[in-house]
Amino acid sequence: MLFVGLPKSIWNKCFWDLSGGQKQRGYIARALVSNPDILLMDEPFSNIDPSGKMDLAERIGELSKRKLIIVTSHDPMLLLKYTKKILLLNRRTYIYGDPEDVLSKDAAEKIYGKAFIEVKEHLHIIDSHF
Repeated sequence: MLFVGLPKSIWNKCFWDLSGGQKQRGYIARALVSNPDILLMDEPFSNIDPSGKMDLAERIGELSKRKLIIVTSHDPMLLLKYTKKILLLNRRTYIYGDPEDVLSKDAAEKIYGKAFIEVKEHLHIIDSHF
């Protein structure tokens, strides 16, 4: 539980009394208990505050040195420095490859339509789940 950033002070709290971010970290800890070789994480940053997202991204990145980790995320930038391959997809099409080839304005328009903003040379996906 320390690996995912849950302090010992909450280990004995009722799960339902935890914040959304603490629950999310608890789910990740539960997945790691069996020490799987491959870890599939669906939106691991949901309910995590911005600084917590950066912390958790570093922890997942470190874990990716020892395990195959497949992550679905509306914000691929959080794990970009740890990413070897990336898949962008929607209901009609997909783009797969190296991050520097896939994360382009043309690819974003093809996959997300107008649901992204360009800030200088960086693309940010607009997440409708907020």
